Amino acid sequence: MKQGRFLNTLSYRGLQVLGDIMAPGDAVFPSFKRLGCAEHFDSIAEHMPESDRKDLVLLLTVFGFFPKILMWGILFFIEQAVHLPDFLGGPFFRFLRLGLRGLVWSLYYSGWKGSTAQGKTPLQALEYSVGVVPLDGH
Repeated sequence: MKQGRFLNTLSYRGLQVLGDIMAPGDAVFPSFKRLGCAEHFDSIAEHMPESDRKDLVLLLTVFGFFPKILMWGILFFIEQAVHLPDFLGGPFFRFLRLGLRGLVWSLYYSGWKGSTAQGKTPLQALEYSVGVVPLDGH
């Protein structure tokens, strides 16, 4: 477990629990935690505005206190709350959902593995690779 510069023990745990709920893994794909991609949080966080990064780390720290079943319930509520009318907080929950999903999926499908991870990354399991092919003469 390599927490990096921005995450403390609780926020790192919160990210792993969040990631494991969203990407639990199966026979082909590793779970978020087993992949160890949370170790690469710094690679994403260093490009965020400092105030956003601090808010995200605070939210992940709060998540780090929760047992997995409670986190599952919170995420279920967020998924349902995006359908609320705007005056009841719909936009807030839509942005929260988008941000949490963006963080987890960016790490999970980045191709990065943790220092102790074994096996294939999700991109390798999908047999997908990204490349750049230059146009002729450019």
